[in-house]
Amino acid sequence: MATGEVRTAAGPVRVARCGRSAEGATGRGERPGPAGRHERRAIGYRPPLAIACGAWVEAVLLARAAGAPAADPAVTVAAAVLHRGATVAEVEDRLGWTRRRLASRFGDRVGITPKRFARVRRFQRLLGAVTTDARHGLAPDWARLAAEHGYHDQAHMIHDFRAFAGFSPTAYRPRSDGARNHVPA
Repeated sequence: MATGEVRTAAGPVRVARCGRSAEGATGRGERPGPAGRHERRAIGYRPPLAIACGAWVEAVLLARAAGAPAADPAVTVAAAVLHRGATVAEVEDRLGWTRRRLASRFGDRVGITPKRFARVRRFQRLLGAVTTDARHGLAPDWARLAAEHGYHDQAHMIHDFRAFAGFSPTAYRPRSDGARNHVPA
C-alpha cells in the first residue's frame, strides 16, 4: 500500500495516495481491519478508484482546513465594505494598504481577489434590483440599473452579466425573491 504525507499546521498526516488501495476501505460485507486487509490482498482486491481517490482527497482537504489561517480583522472589514458597494480604491484608502497588500491578504483569506469579490457583489445587487422591478411588474431599464449599480455604461454591465451568467441581461428572467442569485441556464 502506497502512502504519503500531507503537511499541516499540526504536523504531517499519513494518507493513501490516489489510485492505490486505501487502508481500511472495504466493500460491503467484508471484514474490516488487519484480517480483512490480508484477505483483500490475498485475492488481489483493490477498492474502486473513486473510493481510493475520495479517501485521499478527503484527507488532503481536512488537512488544509485544519491549517486554515486565522481570521484577519482588516480583511473582514474590507469584505464588509466591499459587500456594501465601495470600490477597491476606497478600501485601500480606508485600511492604508497598497493594492498589492490588499490583494495578497484578501486573496489568502477569502480565496478571490478584492476586485472579483466587488464585481460578484455588484452583480448580485443588480440581480436583486431586477427581481424587485419584476415583482412590481416593471420591465428592467438596463441603462438605469447599470448607472445605479456603478457600471461605467450599459456595455460594461452587459460584459459582467455575460461573464457571470453566461447570457445577456435581456435573456434573464428572475425566478423569485428567495432565489435572487439563481441564474437559469
